[in-house]
Amino acid sequence: MNRAILAEMFKDTYTIAQADNGLDALAQLKNDSSIVIVLLDIIMPKADGFYVLEQMKALNMLSHIPVIFITGEADSVEYQRRGYQLGVTDIISKPFDEVIVRQRVANSVALYESKNNNEALVHKLTAKIQRINDEIINGFSSLVESRNKESKLHIIHIRKLTKILLDELAATNPVEFSPILKDKIIRASALHDIGKYMIPDHILNKPKSEGRFTAEEYEIMKVHTVQGCNILQSFFKDIFNDDPVFYNFCIQIVRSHHERWDGNGYPDHLTGNDIPFAAQLVSIADVYDALVSERCYKDAYPHEQAIKMIMQGECGAFNPVLLSSLDRVQELYRTALAEPILV
Repeated sequence: MNRAILAEMFKDTYTIAQADNGLDALAQLKNDSSIVIVLLDIIMPKADGFYVLEQMKALNMLSHIPVIFITGEADSVEYQRRGYQLGVTDIISKPFDEVIVRQRVANSVALYESKNNNEALVHKLTAKIQRINDEIINGFSSLVESRNKESKLHIIHIRKLTKILLDELAATNPVEFSPILKDKIIRASALHDIGKYMIPDHILNKPKSEGRFTAEEYEIMKVHTVQGCNILQSFFKDIFNDDPVFYNFCIQIVRSHHERWDGNGYPDHLTGNDIPFAAQLVSIADVYDALVSERCYKDAYPHEQAIKMIMQGECGAFNPVLLSSLDRVQELYRTALAEPILV
C-alpha cells in the first residue's frame, strides 16, 4: 500500500521501479544506472532497509544516489539516527503528506544532480590540468633531448621500467602502491634528468673515443641533480601547486636518483631508506637503461650482463627489496625495451 501511494504521487514525474524486499531492491540498483533516488522502508522481508543501506554504501552508490528513509510512527529515534549515520539524505514519516514528500524528493534529486555535476566538472578540470602538466613535462624533456642525444628514448624507457617495478610492488601491497600514486611517480620519472640541460655540451655528449670523464668532468656532471631541482623550483613549483604530492615526487626523483643504498651516491650521500623511495625506483630503471643502451661514451651491454652487474653491486648498492623485485620482473624489463617506440 505504501508503494502504491508513493507511486501515485510520482507517476507523472518519474519512471517508477518497485521492489517488495531488500534483495530485489539491491538487484535493481546494480542493474539500472538510471535510478536517481531511492525511497527506502526500514521494515522489509528478506533484507531490511539498514542492510540495503550498508550494501549501497559498500558499493559506493550513496555517493551519487540519494536515499530517503521511510519511517512509521512506531519507529524509534534511534532508527532515524542510524539511518543518517549510514548515509540517508532525508527521512519522511508515514502517513504521507504529498506536498512534503514531493518537495523533499525534489530537493534531494536537485542536490545530488548539482553534486554529481560538480564532481564531473572537477574530474574534467583535473584531467585537463594533468594534460597541461604532461605537456609541460614533455616540453622540458624535449629541451633536454635537444642537448642530450639519447634522452628521448631514455625518458620513454624510464617510464616503462618504473611502471613495471611499481606494478610488481603493487601486486603484494596494493594499498600502499595505489594506481594514483603509481601514476604520479611514473609521470615524475620523466623529469629525472632535467638538470642535464645545464651541463656543458662537451661533457654531456663526450664521445667514447675520448675516454671516460675526468674527475673534474664527473664533478660537473653530478651537479645536474641539484641543477634539476633549481629548474623545478624556478619553473614548476607554481605550475604544480595544485598537486603538491606530484611536485614532491619530482623533487625527490630529480635530486636523489643517483643516491646509493650504502651512501656512496650523490649529491647528498644519503643511505638506506633516507633515500626517497620514488628516487630508488627510478634509480634502478635509470641504471638498467644506461647499461643496455648505446651511449656516446659506451656500447650497450646485453640484458643478462646488465642484470648481473646491478645484482652484484657493480653499479652501486641498491635496496635489497627492490633488487628482489627486479629479479622477478627482469624478463619484463627485457621485453619492454624490445617493443617498438611509437612517436
